[in-house]
Amino acid sequence: MTKNPDREPAETARRLPEQGRLLAIDFGERRMGISITDELQITAQAKETLTVDRPEEAIAAIEKLVQECQIKGILIGLPLTMSGEEGPMSAKVREFAQQLKQTLSIPVVLWDERLTSLQAERTLREFNKKPSRHKAEIDRLAATFLLRNYLDSRRK
Repeated sequence: MTKNPDREPAETARRLPEQGRLLAIDFGERRMGISITDELQITAQAKETLTVDRPEEAIAAIEKLVQECQIKGILIGLPLTMSGEEGPMSAKVREFAQQLKQTLSIPVVLWDERLTSLQAERTLREFNKKPSRHKAEIDRLAATFLLRNYLDSRRK
């Protein structure tokens, strides 16, 4: 396991535009939650959950969303341990981010996603929904929390 050099919020904030829509991805090998900001980057709304068999399918779907929604930058959740180290899934996320960077002409950055899935599960429980029955919804909510955390960090 290694420390994550991309976690510095100020560095990440400089790499994403401050206006225009941003897209956040809660990465999974089979499902990816998607969330998008408004043009002014004030709100983050859950968009959809992509269900894919291969990374190429996800890349094509994201490329289509980027064009349709006029996305100016992408934020991908980087799974870290509570101590801030990267685990095995982090390498897959980094590889996926690299593929997106090669395909798209907009910035793609990684952002610490610790506790976003837990936040999403808590939110579902507050609405008396069982997280085990709503995995796609958890992915969308996690992407929304990821994006909200990023937007909040930039305002500080």
